[in-house]
Amino acid sequence: MTGFGKAELQVNGIRLQIELRSLNSKSFDFKARLPQAYQEKEIEIKEIVQKTMIRGKVDLSINLDYDSGKEGYTIQEGVVKNYLQQLEQIEAQTGRKASQAIEYILRLPEVLKPAEVEADDQEYKEVLNGLAEALKRMVDFRSTEGKKLFADLEEHIDNIESRIARVEALKEERLEKRKQNLMQKFEETKLELDENRFEQEMIFYIEKLDINEELVRLKSHCEYFKETMNQSDAQGRKLGFIGQEIGREINTLGAKAYHSEIQKIVVEMKDELEKIKEQSLNVL
Repeated sequence: MTGFGKAELQVNGIRLQIELRSLNSKSFDFKARLPQAYQEKEIEIKEIVQKTMIRGKVDLSINLDYDSGKEGYTIQEGVVKNYLQQLEQIEAQTGRKASQAIEYILRLPEVLKPAEVEADDQEYKEVLNGLAEALKRMVDFRSTEGKKLFADLEEHIDNIESRIARVEALKEERLEKRKQNLMQKFEETKLELDENRFEQEMIFYIEKLDINEELVRLKSHCEYFKETMNQSDAQGRKLGFIGQEIGREINTLGAKAYHSEIQKIVVEMKDELEKIKEQSLNVL
């Protein structure tokens, strides 16, 4: 599920900004941009984040903003001189003036080097407190989005259930029309028929056309989908599996329909199911 969380804090004269962003993913995919002082803590930080996020593509960034009076970077004097010499050579070879503005040179690679900063235990503890705050805000963000997602999924399931009722109202008419069409075709052939054998074959054919079993299973899957939605633990994958079962019953219903109005309803069900599948990917 998508989400965002942010926290800011002051530690030893340094302003720390912690940001968490998440996107949908079937597994837990973690990327971190950490200050040098905390890079050795990446595995521990990852485990803390995973306990809360469970799954998803998660990006964590911890940025340092040094207050005035405390240097975060040192200028590599030798690198700057080397760049200046190369610019002078370009001028001599091309006859064109090359910019020697320091503000441009400072943007070139290897000019600035981060200051060596070591984080003590108390400082790291404050960082973890900030991470916990960012995670809490991420959870709050997800919770708000989850309520909207719940309502949307419930609406699509309700729409499928209402269409099941429409199919049930048409199933007797469907069978009667199918019988009439078969009788008409046999009458057009003007062949003598064994009535007993014909009746047996007709019963067998009508049984194959029966859609009661598909409708019962489809209703059961929709009810189970709603029950699963109301469970408190992570059920995203389970909802995806139930959606697949719903799809199988809808496809079978369409294959056995032999009725124009029911075919239209089946198409509407498939449209609702596609929306459910898309949204299920957002559920943990």
